[in-house]
Amino acid sequence: MINKLNWYDYDEGYSVGTSGSDGGLIVRDEEHGFGARVTLEEDGSSAPFSITCTIYGWMSHARFFPDEDEANREFDEMKTDLERILSIVPADEADADEETLDEISDEISEFVERFP
Repeated sequence: MINKLNWYDYDEGYSVGTSGSDGGLIVRDEEHGFGARVTLEEDGSSAPFSITCTIYGWMSHARFFPDEDEANREFDEMKTDLERILSIVPADEADADEETLDEISDEISEFVERFP
């Protein structure tokens, strides 16, 4: 279950209405306190709606959608999986042993497969 307290408006909501990484208008933009961001854009260069999600220092992934309802559903679903990945990422990468790094890598690969 996602902890909504850990997700908050990125840049206190000031990014909404500005241009996103796909050149569209940002309509939703949330950040997680442990180091992730999910951005939903409308009318970008690649599709009517796009989502870019990032785990700072680990991955960035973009997805594209034909309609807003699907994009919003996926936005919320992706946050749940991102939070699960964040739960295994150490606060300091130097604290991660080889097994933890492999687990994070596997989780990120599964995330990208689940959300192509």
